[in-house]
Amino acid sequence: MPFARIVGRPLPEPAQLEVEALINHLDSILSILEKESSKRPDSSSNPAMKEISDSLGIEFSEVKRIFSALENISAIKENTSQPSELVQIVSQRLSTKRSEMLKAKAGDFVKVLDLYTNDHPLHISIKAEKLSFLHENLYQDGEIITDIRPIFDAAGNKILEMIVTHSLVLNSFSYGGGTERTHFAMDAADVLRLRDACERAIKKSATIRDSLGGNEWNVKVLNETV
Repeated sequence: MPFARIVGRPLPEPAQLEVEALINHLDSILSILEKESSKRPDSSSNPAMKEISDSLGIEFSEVKRIFSALENISAIKENTSQPSELVQIVSQRLSTKRSEMLKAKAGDFVKVLDLYTNDHPLHISIKAEKLSFLHENLYQDGEIITDIRPIFDAAGNKILEMIVTHSLVLNSFSYGGGTERTHFAMDAADVLRLRDACERAIKKSATIRDSLGGNEWNVKVLNETV
């Protein structure tokens, strides 16, 4: 739940842990944000997060928590006029210990939030990642299972024919619905049409990327590995 929607009551423990992670690494995050401010945004925040994880010697999940806190606190910042007001709003929603930790590092906290603007490359990368996966269902993986089905005579004593069939199995994820598996019966012509559609999608991605190249913005084919 975004921090800005939680008024007058403590943050849930997971959110407080995110803020605590940010407070514990304020000095390092400030330096990283300054360094990253000169880079171009990416279509995913994961490469930058991995680099930060390695440079700080902390778990990738910890870095994710830090930037989750930054994203949520930035939403509060838009509705405040003074840095002291922002510190007060966040601190009063924390446990006593965490509130004291924040107030002790209020200066660095404000500097980090001042640097982490909506135009910061890391913020833009996180936004691009969110928009990329903002769909009802997300494809996870899939496979085509090929098997045979025997056709028997009326008495069931003799196989007259064997039919080769295919089944497309797709695993997908939906928020609120979890993981689902769907099976589609296919024949040989269906397999060829699917192959052609995949090859055409790859060509279309390359065409769009090449056609839009040379503009002031970056053109990224999401998760392209070649």
